[in-house]
Amino acid sequence: MSHQKIALIFPDTEFNDRARDRKVGVLQALQAAGITVPDVWDRTCPYDTNEAKAVALSLLQRNDTDSPTAYICGNDVIAHGVIYAAAKLNIKVPETISVVGIGDFKGSSAIEPPLTTVRLPARRIGQLAADALINNTRHDVARLADQVIPTQLIIRESSGSPTHCF
Repeated sequence: MSHQKIALIFPDTEFNDRARDRKVGVLQALQAAGITVPDVWDRTCPYDTNEAKAVALSLLQRNDTDSPTAYICGNDVIAHGVIYAAAKLNIKVPETISVVGIGDFKGSSAIEPPLTTVRLPARRIGQLAADALINNTRHDVARLADQVIPTQLIIRESSGSPTHCF
């Protein structure tokens, strides 16, 4: 059984191409799975744990059968805020809701429960940036631009089956 009631909490995507691309990818995957996110569950939040906690509280306090059972966050900072909001309301993660972030930021493995997240290869991205400067011919930069950099899903304890959800 998979989650069908999924909320999104992402940074403003208007001027942030990374957040926009991440969100587009999430929406494409959800659409391919036949899942639609209602507008009321598609929230914007800055990269701030306290702001994320407030946004999550507004969703979590509904606590009814039509509440999201899973939260996909545009980064780990926002995901931490969702976990803190759930704890404040005594909502168990992952027994009641699942939370997933992006980034595998420092502290994501230490938060309770440890955060399921997508690890981005920051070191490899930095190497490519340096290579672009060192080999700054158009041909070399174009070759680097076409590289696909693999990510890794780090499954931890903040996600689980929706069988115990609302």
